[in-house]
Amino acid sequence: MTVPSATGRPAVDAPGRAGTPPHPPPHPSGANQQPLIPLLALLGLMRRARRMTDPSAFTFMMVNETRLLTSFRQAALWRGTADNSGYVEAVSGVATTDRNAPYILWLSAVLKELGGSAGSGGGGSLALFLDPEEVGADPSLAGSGGSRSLSVPDALPAAVAAEWPEWLPAYGLWLPLVLFRGGRSETEVLGGLFLARETPWPEAERQLLEELAGTCALVWHNLLVRRTVLARWNDALYGQPWHLGRVLKRSALLLALASLAFPVRQSVLAPAVVTAANPVFIRSPLAGVIDRFHVEPNAVVEEGQLLFSLEDTQLRNQLETARKEQEVAAAEYRQTVQKATRDPQRAIQSTLQEKRLEQKKADVDFLSDRLSRVDVRATRHGIAVFADRNDWIGRPVKLGERILMLADPQQVEMEIHLPVADAITLEVGAEVALFLNVRPDAPLPGVLEYASYQAEVTSEGILAYRIKARFTDLQRIPRIGLAGFARIYHQSVSLFTLLTRRPLAVARRWIGL
Repeated sequence: MTVPSATGRPAVDAPGRAGTPPHPPPHPSGANQQPLIPLLALLGLMRRARRMTDPSAFTFMMVNETRLLTSFRQAALWRGTADNSGYVEAVSGVATTDRNAPYILWLSAVLKELGGSAGSGGGGSLALFLDPEEVGADPSLAGSGGSRSLSVPDALPAAVAAEWPEWLPAYGLWLPLVLFRGGRSETEVLGGLFLARETPWPEAERQLLEELAGTCALVWHNLLVRRTVLARWNDALYGQPWHLGRVLKRSALLLALASLAFPVRQSVLAPAVVTAANPVFIRSPLAGVIDRFHVEPNAVVEEGQLLFSLEDTQLRNQLETARKEQEVAAAEYRQTVQKATRDPQRAIQSTLQEKRLEQKKADVDFLSDRLSRVDVRATRHGIAVFADRNDWIGRPVKLGERILMLADPQQVEMEIHLPVADAITLEVGAEVALFLNVRPDAPLPGVLEYASYQAEVTSEGILAYRIKARFTDLQRIPRIGLAGFARIYHQSVSLFTLLTRRPLAVARRWIGL
């Protein structure tokens, strides 16, 4: 069996000559490779476009590297918007586009007109000629299929067309970037690529550029919506038959509106700390200087146990002096009494000496009582809560100044500071849950017992209401001093009220109602 070769001469079939390789086909000449160059350039541009991941790099490639496929002097990429206004996305030869430049403003008017009225055309290109007689003189430039050709005065308004020679060469080409959605009859125009040069646009080049525009429309759309999951979900919905996506979206909107009337439990979150319930505060019985502490911070003490002592050197000296003065007064009184028995005129002096002796006794009793109070003892069983004792030793204190607190570890409560901006209606008996910082996954239940009528400034400088609540779970009593956040629950309100409470409060402050 023989098959004709490329030269027309018969060739021996491979099974007829086993082991002999077939003759290689002749290489095409340089003239036969010329038509393949534009196709190879088109394939290369389409391949690079599909590999793009950055929208900015893609637009730069569109207006600059299209020169590999065709020659032009000016190129611009137009991006359409939902309100049919659009703007110039990129211009050839520059890295960034100044949208307030005179050339960009005029070009925006041109591309808006092409993209809005004359540019969609089902994806076909539109060739523009400055000379109205150009199309009639050369029928090959009129286009075929979806391609069209118009003169500049016919395609653009007179005011815009009059400035064409000042900004652009004689021939322009508009390539709309049209996205055909599967399952839907309508199309979406993302924008368009505009090219301008001094020579006409043959039909062969226009067909190649239209293929490039179709591929770039798909790539550009993917780059614009890749970062939004909502856009991909929208495409998936609208791709369903019988406009199922529209029905689902409207149903979701109605469901969202109906959910605003759903009753939810109102609550507010505020910082809280575990404090002692019914503590005993140990105060300084005298004005003096703390000499030493006999217990450690947070130590368990018994009733009557020595807690701390004040400096007693001065009191002891005063007491010793007062006792000596008492002895002197007693001796003088006895001497005066003896003399009064012999001389009745000294009876008055004996009375004065007696009163002086009583005064000295009172001084001794007073100083003895003060000296007995320099040692402060615990009045109940509990935990001695105070700071580092080294901060107190040698520190002067006033009469009645608070030194430490005795607390029962089994009697604790939560103290909450609710900011005024977050305040809700507070009722005694409301449910409270405490989320400790050390155990946020295990909230401690409680019941509100007290809420102040007036707000006060906290140590953090926040105006807040003071709230106290007791714990209801006696098996899980937290340690005094632990902090966290407490959630205070209130009656049920609608979801709309819960979501708009803070915005309405801010709006009321701005409006002044």
